[in-house]
Amino acid sequence: MREVAQRVEEIPDKRAQSNVAAASAILAGLLLETEVIHRVLRRDIMRESVIYQEIEARGEAR
Repeated sequence: MREVAQRVEEIPDKRAQSNVAAASAILAGLLLETEVIHRVLRRDIMRESVIYQEIEARGEAR
């Protein structure tokens, strides 16, 4: 997971970086605890992702 986080940080395009971070967090959630994911991946980057924002909006709508 740390290697993934390092690779995400290397992505020059911020929008792509945030989308990859969010997608990585979603997939990591299949195996890891939430606390581990949030420790390794930066939340601020994920919040910029359109994927993350859509999931968050769906949760708020419920």
